Amino acid sequence: MNDHPAPITLETERLWLRPTGIQDAAFWLQLVNSPKWLRHVGDRQVRTEEDARQYIRERMEPQLSRYGYGNFTFLHKPDGREVGVCGLYKRDGLDAVDIGFAILPEWEGRGLTREAARAVMDAAFRVYRLPLLCAITTPENHASRRILESLGMSFLRMIRIPGDDADLRYYEKRHPDFRDDLQPENPSPAQ
Repeated sequence: MNDHPAPITLETERLWLRPTGIQDAAFWLQLVNSPKWLRHVGDRQVRTEEDARQYIRERMEPQLSRYGYGNFTFLHKPDGREVGVCGLYKRDGLDAVDIGFAILPEWEGRGLTREAARAVMDAAFRVYRLPLLCAITTPENHASRRILESLGMSFLRMIRIPGDDADLRYYEKRHPDFRDDLQPENPSPAQ
């Protein structure tokens, strides 16, 4: 039996965030083939909706099932449109769970990614009780760097992760109540 909270949905002032599922395949296909995704994240070889469904089944659903967290698709409340993703990822070569995000180009510049990332970070610390989060980004991805810094994440060093020869900026943020010798003190329950 897994010892983690069940998958959750999150809500902010302007967004709903739900675990990414097969229903998000068409959106996922569009997002992972957007110019900024390809430049800053890389080509995931997702060319059709069936490829997107397979990617979700093989890469996202297992992590969600195993840990209770993973990729969230965020939807704009007024019209219910899928506009971006934000999630918590276990990645080889990283010291902590990684928070990552992306948004469709036409939705950039509205603060929605920052809003989603704040909600996911809050869930990481309060619901999943993670003591530490990290993030990685390419040096030239200034928008992501600004978001990470606005979340209180600190740049620590340049790194490379297994299977990727790109230099990446590595950020971290500790749970606000975390002490090295204790688990988080008095974590707030999920609302």
